Amino acid sequence: MTGLYTMRWFLHPQGEQQQHRVEFYLNSLVETGELKHINHKYIVTGKTLSTIEEYEEQERKHTENVKMQWRMFWLTVAVATGTIIQAELVKLPPIIDLTTK
Repeated sequence: MTGLYTMRWFLHPQGEQQQHRVEFYLNSLVETGELKHINHKYIVTGKTLSTIEEYEEQERKHTENVKMQWRMFWLTVAVATGTIIQAELVKLPPIIDLTTK
């Protein structure tokens, strides 16, 4: 807990509750074989490293997907706006007038 939150977690009103939550997570990782609990210390196994790398890869892919969805949204808005203007549903003055007078 001190490594995650510094010594201030002792004074936090929900510090004990957060400590129990972290212990629960660590113990569940021990049960799945991703950590070893020896002498009140948790030791990382090889399986843990692959689990962490897999998680990071999933997070990276999720972030890329969210970015792609936003790009598609704004592209759709731009195309819809262009279509409305081209169909003359909204009249705009010409930006460049190339007609000779």
